Amino acid sequence: MEEQKNKSIGNIALRIFEIILGIIFFICGIYQIASIFLKDSEASRNTTLVEGNNTSITDTTQNNEEEYNVGEIYQDKKIAIKFVSTDENFKGYSKYADIKSGYKILKANFEIENLGDSDIYVSTSDFSCYADGYDCEMFWQVDDAIFSSTLSTGKKTAGSVYFEVPENVNDITIEFTDIFISNKVVFRVK
Repeated sequence: MEEQKNKSIGNIALRIFEIILGIIFFICGIYQIASIFLKDSEASRNTTLVEGNNTSITDTTQNNEEEYNVGEIYQDKKIAIKFVSTDENFKGYSKYADIKSGYKILKANFEIENLGDSDIYVSTSDFSCYADGYDCEMFWQVDDAIFSSTLSTGKKTAGSVYFEVPENVNDITIEFTDIFISNKVVFRVK
């Protein structure tokens, strides 16, 4: 009798586990479907950028592989990123800095604004750099090498990112990838 009671309790526990697992799979499936629809609707709209008295239209119907140059702004309904400036031959690093032979330091300045309804977190680690298609290492041997901010709705931050790039490079891009935007944003340096 005791063995049958234990078997019955085991069967009930197994059924509860199966139900919980089924609910988790159902929720994950709904999330996947919703993210597909949100991504498609966001990619198919046009975004209007306004800065001062200048208004320009940016078409984001593609996979957001459009490249932005210095002075231009990427914007969606959650975030705006302005590519402020670059210094392709930055020298303001520590005199003890260890720079690889044949390399130089690239500095890029950005301004980021939270346009969404909730706080967002942005940092240096959201950026990556590619020189002639190859990944470049971040350069940390400067005073302001790291920036990070949690931005409330309507708040802004500004920061610089530094990368070690080959001296004789032909093509440099910086990518911003963050959980708040569904695609990466590409900024053209050279």
